Amino acid sequence: MYVIHIEDHCHQPRYHRVNLDTLAELIPQVSDCRVQHVSASGPSHPQRVGVVFVSASSIPAAGAGVLTAVRRALKEAHDKRRAELHLPESGGRRGICHGVIAVHPALSGP
Repeated sequence: MYVIHIEDHCHQPRYHRVNLDTLAELIPQVSDCRVQHVSASGPSHPQRVGVVFVSASSIPAAGAGVLTAVRRALKEAHDKRRAELHLPESGGRRGICHGVIAVHPALSGP
């Protein structure tokens, strides 16, 4: 089982936080990952949405599956923000963390 953290770096009222229940439904639809558990973060961590625990063949497969689900959720909500996957190097983060999906404001074009 792999642990993927979800962070939302957009603090503007027009944006809704990424919904963990929606992700739990989308992950098996868009990947080979199986959701084992989701856990929301408390108000003391405003950027952290929560954690998704998934079964997958590898850490990269788990991260890619959750990332695809986050991007699909944003697209279905007509949300132009972007999501990126960060896989920490060994020992790079404390605690159990196999990857972080970070949602950022959309890049503005020329």
